[in-house]
Amino acid sequence: MSPPGSEVGPTERPSASWAAGLDGPVDVEQWEQFFALALDMLCIANLEGYFRTLNPAWERCLGWSTAELTARPFVAFVHPNDVERTIAETQQLGTGVGTVNFENRYRCRDGSYRWLSWTSRLSPDGRHIYAVAHDVSDGKQAEAAFRDQTARSQLLQRVAEVANTAANLQEVLRTTLDEVCRYSGWPIGHAYVLNVAGELVSGKVWHADTSEQLSRLPGDKRVAGVCQRHGAAGTRPGIEEGCVAHGHQQRRRV
Repeated sequence: MSPPGSEVGPTERPSASWAAGLDGPVDVEQWEQFFALALDMLCIANLEGYFRTLNPAWERCLGWSTAELTARPFVAFVHPNDVERTIAETQQLGTGVGTVNFENRYRCRDGSYRWLSWTSRLSPDGRHIYAVAHDVSDGKQAEAAFRDQTARSQLLQRVAEVANTAANLQEVLRTTLDEVCRYSGWPIGHAYVLNVAGELVSGKVWHADTSEQLSRLPGDKRVAGVCQRHGAAGTRPGIEEGCVAHGHQQRRRV
């Protein structure tokens, strides 16, 4: 990493010449050790969108070498859904407005993504961006797990309430199926029950998000008791989306 205002490239070491311009004595060796051992990702980027200098934490976190990370615009490593926001944030930095806790996802060498939280500011000469990125992926996963657990608990509570107050089995199945599909993001669902012989049989209740989806079901399946909820189906990151139809379940990872 080069000190503020210098033109040191990504593979060069900072020299003692820059230290004279700072307040008080600076030990270049200590600076290099701090830079190399920092747990957070430190970087200098230019306003053209390229990293110029990176500390070793980048390779430890993402798996890319410094040469690979500096060879392409940094947005090439950003999750497609975060590119527009990242470009807008970079443009704002160019006007002198600093960044605090801006979050986006960076692609690792193995194809996975890590959530990074950024603190950045423009250099005094207006030519570079100095930034620190902190990996917050574990926290994001913990938050997602907590939200999912909360949603599951709420789902079970609603189903239990229906089971205790419903007038008949069909009402229980209709409401439960609607709640399960809403939680899972499934556009189509079908309820099955176990009969006294222990066999899985149709509960004669189908769920479809839209009339069009409902119309595509076989005629003998569009029976009374269909639970139809209008509106596009939602999806939840990390949850499997699928449909239960014709006695089998189709799933895909989202």
